[in-house]
Amino acid sequence: MSEYFAGVKKVIDNSVKIFNALDFLEKTDLLVGIPENKTERKSGEPTNAQLAYIHENGSPLKKIPARPFLRPSIEANKDEIAESYSRTIPAALDGNKNEVEKILNQTGALASGMASDWFTDSRNNWSPLAPSTILARARKKYRISRYKTKKTKDKYRSLLAAYIANGEFRPLIDSSQLRRSISWVIRNK
Repeated sequence: MSEYFAGVKKVIDNSVKIFNALDFLEKTDLLVGIPENKTERKSGEPTNAQLAYIHENGSPLKKIPARPFLRPSIEANKDEIAESYSRTIPAALDGNKNEVEKILNQTGALASGMASDWFTDSRNNWSPLAPSTILARARKKYRISRYKTKKTKDKYRSLLAAYIANGEFRPLIDSSQLRRSISWVIRNK
């Protein structure tokens, strides 16, 4: 005697989940930069967002050269960022909206970290700090208000030259507030 087993096939329709995940991905932007909620500084000072704009574009009026960090860091690392972002498609096709959002956050963290790293990247080709800026930073750091004698001034300048040679004073890195404010947001288009 033969036994016959009826084959049971369970079909699950994930089309709604897939369409929702793809719709979410299509209607979502991943933005890297200085979010508005991370712009605050001391009262009366320009915000981090304003400083980012000035440094990205320069200010001829204030004699500040352009030292862009967002656009060139993204351009220099676009392949790695694109590879990370491309993982959203398979997640969306699996109907996993949460995974899509997780990957977007990972990609945002990657890109913002790369923008932050650009401040010390040798490829940034930024113009060096003006001697007056270096002196001002050194006075602030070492709490020197004024020189008492010419000998003190000369000694101070030679000490300062050693710090410059070691790269202690770098463009755009003073308090690191601007650098720490670089982040990302995921928002609806």
